[in-house]
Amino acid sequence: MAQRDRGPETANVAGRATKKLCLRPMGRSRDFRTVRAMRRGLKIAGVVVAAVTVAAAGLSAPGSKRTYDGPQAAAPGWAHPCFERSPRPDRTLLHRCARVRGRVLRVERRPNDELHLAIVARWQLLIVKLEDGADSPSLGSMVTFVGPLVRTHYRFVHLEEVEAFEFE
Repeated sequence: MAQRDRGPETANVAGRATKKLCLRPMGRSRDFRTVRAMRRGLKIAGVVVAAVTVAAAGLSAPGSKRTYDGPQAAAPGWAHPCFERSPRPDRTLLHRCARVRGRVLRVERRPNDELHLAIVARWQLLIVKLEDGADSPSLGSMVTFVGPLVRTHYRFVHLEEVEAFEFE
């Protein structure tokens, strides 16, 4: 009877054929290389997340927001444009006058020629409504607006909006 080739075999031990063990060459296994590559990938991802966090902090930290609610006679010099016109009646008035300096994140011109900006100042996101036909600032620029501070009409998002009477 012919024997089938079953691969590397040794002599029969107790009537059974035993196979030789096929060991990999000594050294690091493939699993170690995979783990090392995963660790390297996690380190790189961590560095990228840290860099994005630092960049976001650098962009959103600068800026300022001042408010004034007193009488016109005692108003600081920057608040005078707020007393030349009345604020929009369709929004809840938060402060009679606000001076906001921040970085422009988004510029949107509506079909009715309204210009809305999203700015960040002192870790706070604000919406700015500029007058019809106003020139739009460039993205990333630091700008200053003066006008009444009102609540936006978004129901579930509590954002503040500056109706810009003056734009620097």
